[in-house]
Amino acid sequence: MQKLWRFEGMSVLKISLCLMIVISLLTVSVSNVSAAEIATYLFIVARPNPIGVDQTLLITWIFHMPPPTGARWENVTITVTTPDGTTETKGPFKSDIVGCNWLEYVPKKVGKYYFQANFPGQTIGSNYYKPSTSRKLEIIVQQEPVPYFPETPLPTDYWRRPIDAQYREWSSISGNWLTGMYNITGIAANAFNPYTTAPGAPHIMWTKPIDFGGLIGGEFGSMGYYEGLSYEDKWSPVVIIQGRLYYNTRLSSSLWEGVACVDVRTGEELWWKNNTVISLGQVFVYESINQHGGIAYLWDLGVSEANVYKLYDAFTGNKILQLSNASTGQFLFGPHGELLAYVLNAARRWMVLWNSTTCFNNNGLITYQSQAARELGVYGGQLRLQRGTYDWRKGVDWNVTISGPSGQSIVGTNGEVVLATATITSATGETNLAHIGYDAKTGRQMWIYNYSVASSAPSFDFCTIGEGVYVFHQKETLQEHVYDLYTGQKLFSTDPGPTDWNCFYVETVIAYGKLFVGDMGGYVRAYDLKTGRKLWEYYSGSSGFETPYGSWPIWGTAGARSPEYTPTYALVVADHKVFISTSEHSPTQPLYRGGRLIAIDAETGKEIWSISGWMRDPAIADGYILTLNSYDNRIYSFGKGPSSVSVEAPSTGVSLGSTVVIRGKVLDESPGQKGTPCVAKESMSAWMEYLHMQKPVPAEVKGVPVELYAIYPDGSYRYVDTVTTNPLAGGIYGLAWAPPQEGTYTIIAVFKGDESYGSSTAGTVIHVTPAPPAGPAPATAEQVAEQAETMQATIQSLQPWNIALTVLVAIAIAIGIL
Repeated sequence: MQKLWRFEGMSVLKISLCLMIVISLLTVSVSNVSAAEIATYLFIVARPNPIGVDQTLLITWIFHMPPPTGARWENVTITVTTPDGTTETKGPFKSDIVGCNWLEYVPKKVGKYYFQANFPGQTIGSNYYKPSTSRKLEIIVQQEPVPYFPETPLPTDYWRRPIDAQYREWSSISGNWLTGMYNITGIAANAFNPYTTAPGAPHIMWTKPIDFGGLIGGEFGSMGYYEGLSYEDKWSPVVIIQGRLYYNTRLSSSLWEGVACVDVRTGEELWWKNNTVISLGQVFVYESINQHGGIAYLWDLGVSEANVYKLYDAFTGNKILQLSNASTGQFLFGPHGELLAYVLNAARRWMVLWNSTTCFNNNGLITYQSQAARELGVYGGQLRLQRGTYDWRKGVDWNVTISGPSGQSIVGTNGEVVLATATITSATGETNLAHIGYDAKTGRQMWIYNYSVASSAPSFDFCTIGEGVYVFHQKETLQEHVYDLYTGQKLFSTDPGPTDWNCFYVETVIAYGKLFVGDMGGYVRAYDLKTGRKLWEYYSGSSGFETPYGSWPIWGTAGARSPEYTPTYALVVADHKVFISTSEHSPTQPLYRGGRLIAIDAETGKEIWSISGWMRDPAIADGYILTLNSYDNRIYSFGKGPSSVSVEAPSTGVSLGSTVVIRGKVLDESPGQKGTPCVAKESMSAWMEYLHMQKPVPAEVKGVPVELYAIYPDGSYRYVDTVTTNPLAGGIYGLAWAPPQEGTYTIIAVFKGDESYGSSTAGTVIHVTPAPPAGPAPATAEQVAEQAETMQATIQSLQPWNIALTVLVAIAIAIGIL
């Protein structure tokens, strides 16, 4: 099947061809000659050539000039001659505004095909445009298919930004995180990033203090520094674009101070802007005749100044413009990344859709309006943002009057349906909660239902919108109710939560056809969205006397209700993993101990890993989790980091038959603990807590495997052995090895990496010299016996002389004595 990258149903190649023609042909003018006969010239091109049988050929026909204003070249036909000589005619076709068009053709036979474009002539106004015929285009069709451009496999190793634009497949793992709960604001936001991997181990890349944190000390005993919960969060909403982390900073406890931009992988601060605050990020993909691609922005949606939106450049942090007379609402992004806002005025009973692109256009910031570009399905002109103050109200796409109950407020939207709610109290005091669905494209009311509830604050019981449903939590019954977003019909209700702590808010996320629910009692449950069946339940464990909940609560505000109040959340999903963290609305000091960040398998409910920390407001992008730890007020970045391996061997030659020691280290090169030993996943939590949280050094730490290979003197490549490092000895490994041949060996050490570290390799050289010359051969047993017999005979033959000599010595001694 042919693979074409498409934009709004039109292939990128087709748009490129036509836009190239636009540039060249718009400069051509036709003299306004009365009743003239004007020659035309017709051209034809195709790709690919050659092509395989049953592959799709793209044929483009082009006139040498565009048709007169308001007209089109008509009745163009394409004559196709097949290899057996038969012909067929395609068309008639009409050109676009610039005088070209295309068709697709699938050849069924091997051989030569010929294509020729024909124009019969046409009268437009008082002028007659003469017939023309293109040359015959020969296309070779072969049995073997023509290969498509090779795809780039997804990385499994450590990778960096920017990503080469040719690696299109990597879009599936490089999604951004544009606001507090992924890419949408509001009570029913859904903290699920489907376009990223997520850490498979609690490896820390870096930490960064954001304020004084941890224990105060001295006379304050067990009290710690203020962590900002819940309405003065010290860094949210978190934004991640292009591997950069953006967060707000505070001056003291409540004042906004500025915005920091930090590299996700290194923690390096790239810039900081004083007297600035952000609400969300945006990547806007703009397509015009001469502009193609994404542009990244940051928005302040009326936080620093009421009723004023401020737009900043995401690369530098510099202010671009501001919009006055602004209203706040429910924000999300359109199909091209345009910022949309649904604003509902309950008192005046109207709702509007505001569009950032419409606002730019109507304020004169999109110039050179081109009918050609509009017909191509791209924006009409050049985006030319200028510094200044502009009118927000010029961005309204539609304004509709709403019906239904009074007091309505928007809960959330998925871009197709806007969900609103209102509380209705009957004369008898019965509370009903109205759910209203509006068409997000037109504002038309689609459905309305009234549900009887007993909650005193029903608007806060809306949880999540996702995968065509929305979720409502009923405190009185400890249940979650799931409804069809497009009809308002109830689908199912969950079983009651496992503890009565479910009477408080719950955290919910919809992903992978499942509803994930986290609660104050420390439980996480997963339900099938189609059947309502509970798939699994995870319990974070008993906290004993440490917390009032009997466990560690999983709590969040489920989304920001306005740009001034940032969300606090503790449950996010990515890469088929559910991440939960300890949190609470307004925790008292001292903070209870034992909080953890926990990764759970989204399919089984089994714990994958956990690490100590009150890690709140986690954001996931580029394969990293960024979170703020209330225990020490530091930002933590978790994910895969770079590694290094070293290898050494004797620097002088060794003789054949000798044993050499190959040794080296495998070290973590992440900025947070550069030069420390790499450790196995099962030891990662304790090791990171030792390095970053001052916990005791673990008694046992498992190392990582290193594979050793040798390139022999004859050039052959052979596996030697696999050894394991010892982190408590500095990450060292070693192997005693006897090279079997003379010559020079290249020794290669390979650490393949894992879920915590990228791979690394290193090499060294061993030279083996000939063995030293052999010494005298040792005597055999027979030779030893023969020599012994000879010696014995010699001794026996000398025996009389020995006796005589002994007598003489005795006489001499006697004479001497006398």
